[in-house]
Amino acid sequence: MPDEKTSEETPEESSENQTEETEENPEEKTPVKKSNKLKSALAQKDHWKKKYEELKNAKEDKSDEKETPIKPSGEETPKTQLSSEDVLVLVNSKITHPDDIKEIKDYASYKKISVEEALKSSVVQNTLQTNREQRKTADATNTGTGRRGTGKTSVKDLMRKRQATGELPESDEEIEKLAAAEVEEKYKSE
Repeated sequence: MPDEKTSEETPEESSENQTEETEENPEEKTPVKKSNKLKSALAQKDHWKKKYEELKNAKEDKSDEKETPIKPSGEETPKTQLSSEDVLVLVNSKITHPDDIKEIKDYASYKKISVEEALKSSVVQNTLQTNREQRKTADATNTGTGRRGTGKTSVKDLMRKRQATGELPESDEEIEKLAAAEVEEKYKSE
């Protein structure tokens, strides 16, 4: 049992051993802790550099996609071009206005049906009817922005106004015309 006593330490001895370890460890762990922090910081730096490069490359890829040539709006893609049968159906239906043709093509491509089936649709028929009415109304009304000329009043109108109200016209020219017309009328009646 004497061996057991040597292996067992008294509480005072164990606390001394711990203080020795802690005194030695802080000196040893401080450089280790600092090197671990440095390694961690460097790893983070590398990580964020990679993320930055990935984002930068992704933006460049997106800008490359945007730079792809876009067809002008005047050129139609093959998907929206009318086949000869579609043209025949439109001509037989007497649909010639470009807006109406566009409406029919759009509806047919949206519903993925033929132009002939689109023409039979009540939606398209109502749209075409509305478009026709709008065009008729626009044709019937004067949509010009030109000024209308001021109409010159005739001598007869000036004489009627003078006899009805007794007022003289405002402009000198009209007064001269009215006077000349009244003098002429007096000579005719004599």
